[in-house]
Amino acid sequence: MKVKRKFNKIGLEISLGLCQTSPAMKVDPKFVILKHMGKTPSMATCARCHIKFFTPLDLLKSPQKAVENLLDQFGRHKCVLNEHQ
Repeated sequence: MKVKRKFNKIGLEISLGLCQTSPAMKVDPKFVILKHMGKTPSMATCARCHIKFFTPLDLLKSPQKAVENLLDQFGRHKCVLNEHQ
């Protein structure tokens, strides 16, 4: 039995678009939003080191602030690659 999964790229593009306040701000390609709660991104990851970032509960009703928070967490992390990568 095959299971087909459809990923919502539109939601990712919309979420990333919410945080771009100026042309100078670019989103790192390693930043990936994994889950949404409604229209709000609730979990993201670094595609390089796979660390996860979560949206604080008080930001779940504000998609733009949630994206900004996830990007801030991503910007502050330091990639730590394990031996198997």
